[in-house]
Amino acid sequence: MPRYNPARDITPAFVDRVADWISTHSEVFVVVRWVGGFRDFALCRSRADFERIVEIVHNGTELVVFRDRQLPIRGRVNEEFIARALGVIPDGVEYLVITSGTKPDCCLSAGANWGESHTDLQETLRDWLGVEVAAGLCPDFWGAEHEGMISRAKGGVEGPR
Repeated sequence: MPRYNPARDITPAFVDRVADWISTHSEVFVVVRWVGGFRDFALCRSRADFERIVEIVHNGTELVVFRDRQLPIRGRVNEEFIARALGVIPDGVEYLVITSGTKPDCCLSAGANWGESHTDLQETLRDWLGVEVAAGLCPDFWGAEHEGMISRAKGGVEGPR
């Protein structure tokens, strides 16, 4: 049963901290962990981008925010991009690829795929030939908070994710 935890609520101070990170680092990586286990991902490049995500998510949704640049392999997918990704992401290590294209009215990525093998990575990237993406090692968003990663749940509601 979900419970309210005021220390986990998305507060103005939390939003201010994320906005400071954006102004210092040009972007933050956000993992949206919806109640029920679904996930969305975003590269927020402005306070307004982040505030829009806060606005559209439902109570109980957790936002995990990374201060430092994530998914550093960026560009339009072509054979050179695929070779570069395979050279940087080790086979057998979890990766994440998100499209630069976004869902309507917010900066949530329109597409995402993750896996652990070079075979899966090649297949994902070949499916997205010509598409702008960001790729890299999958950020550890299920781990404990640290100075470069913070999280809060909208409404302070702690529920299953």
